[in-house]
Amino acid sequence: MLKSRTDPLPNAFNGGWLMTYYEWLGEPDAVEIGFPDRQFNGFWMVEGESVIGWNEYMIAVYLCADTPVFDFGLGVDGWPLFSPRMRNLMEDIAPGLIQYLPFRFQRPDGTGQVVGYYVGQMLRLVDCLDRVRTKVRNGWEPINNFGDFGTYRPFFISRHLTSDERLFRIRGNSQSIVIRQDLKQAIEEAGFRGQRFDLLECSE
Repeated sequence: MLKSRTDPLPNAFNGGWLMTYYEWLGEPDAVEIGFPDRQFNGFWMVEGESVIGWNEYMIAVYLCADTPVFDFGLGVDGWPLFSPRMRNLMEDIAPGLIQYLPFRFQRPDGTGQVVGYYVGQMLRLVDCLDRVRTKVRNGWEPINNFGDFGTYRPFFISRHLTSDERLFRIRGNSQSIVIRQDLKQAIEEAGFRGQRFDLLECSE
């Protein structure tokens, strides 16, 4: 029987199967939430490291007419945002891979405040870009102080370099969150609907 592109491929890893990887983008267009004063709260976010000095009373604002209802998505600033329900699941299936930073969000006029949500700081940063197949600007010269490259899509990751990592950001392309197939399936089997997972091209 032929396997679809979302099926794992035969290999020595993962009990005889090689997992596929996805970029986790959450619920598209569902999280119109921004953090207008994030630079004034005394913390510094470095991908792959725990945040120190986070202000648990951080206020964000939502820009949509109705109060957002979501489980996981990317805010206007690109930060991953988790509902309490999604946090509970991820702490069960992927413990120690995310730091959860509490915040509250409200309308710009201060009404409609919602508490109990979290910014997620991904604690794994993996150097796994395929530098042969991935196309970049400026000949692999970093474009910022974090060492990111000007990658074009589609970008490619090396399955060998991912080892057995399950949830991480990519060193050199740190805006992307990568999730392994088994975690993706666990999220879907837990009943979370509407999550967007884009299949990544992997080199062996």
